[in-house]
Amino acid sequence: MPGILRCDKINLNNSDVVNNLKDKLKEVVGESKFYDLHISKKYYFKLDEEIITNPGWYIIFEKDSSLYVGKAQNLNSRLNTEDGSRDQFANPQRTSDPERNLIKKFSEIGMFNELRVLPINEETLCKKLELEFPLSDLDRNNVEKFINIFKGILLCR
Repeated sequence: MPGILRCDKINLNNSDVVNNLKDKLKEVVGESKFYDLHISKKYYFKLDEEIITNPGWYIIFEKDSSLYVGKAQNLNSRLNTEDGSRDQFANPQRTSDPERNLIKKFSEIGMFNELRVLPINEETLCKKLELEFPLSDLDRNNVEKFINIFKGILLCR
């Protein structure tokens, strides 16, 4: 249907829902912890410690500037394991690179020196929104886009 956003439980066509999501995400972001993000063996992301294995979203920063918003079925795997963070970077047959690989390379060549990541736990957000956990893929994708659009507002502390 044209002019109507495709949604599941989180109806982004309703301004009250949008404002509530923004408020609840801001709360979750305010309660979340930043982690130092490293590049391991040129191909992988690595943290200093394991983090939650729940699904959710994450924002990668260089110092205080947000670079990238992503989603994950398992936040620890996506940000802290060789298998989950590779992004086909070690594959010589790949035809292009996602933004995450550009971040890895730019870090390697000295463009980025202080990478950090802010994981956002989906279960925590669902509790605040009084929604059943886990979200559908459609809602999870929409929240990823929502975070990207509103990251400036969400990150004001």
